[in-house]
Amino acid sequence: MTAVRATARAAAMAHEFFELDDDDVMHVHDETPDEEHRGELAAATASCPVLALCLEG
Repeated sequence: MTAVRATARAAAMAHEFFELDDDDVMHVHDETPDEEHRGELAAATASCPVLALCLEG
């Protein structure tokens, strides 16, 4: 069982970093983004309703 639901909130908030494909699989485009994007990514990962995403580092 998985906690992921295909709500696509992170993809909508940070589409340059996340993409939800036609099979509802989340893809991360850049796993080492610049520090200047940290706030945007923090908000996008926090928007996940089941906390399936996290921001490390």
